[in-house]
Amino acid sequence: MKKAMTELAEKSGKQLAGITVFWSSGNYTDWLVKNTASIIEALKGEGLKETPQEPKKETGTNTERYILLSLLTGGIVLGTALGVIMKK
Repeated sequence: MKKAMTELAEKSGKQLAGITVFWSSGNYTDWLVKNTASIIEALKGEGLKETPQEPKKETGTNTERYILLSLLTGGIVLGTALGVIMKK
């Protein structure tokens, strides 16, 4: 998506606006005001030269950790359940 946005900006000759699409904190109205200001700055030619940098996510490592933790948790739960059933 970022690559497409950058290519479109280069082809059209317009600056990148640097708006925020997803947010988890703050008021909706505040984000609208910030996005509007970014768009106006970009239209004036004072926009960002590059795309804002976002932290990279490590998908492979996190997936492996999730699988290992889920197997461990499932083993503990299953072991506890079987222990309770066998004790009765």
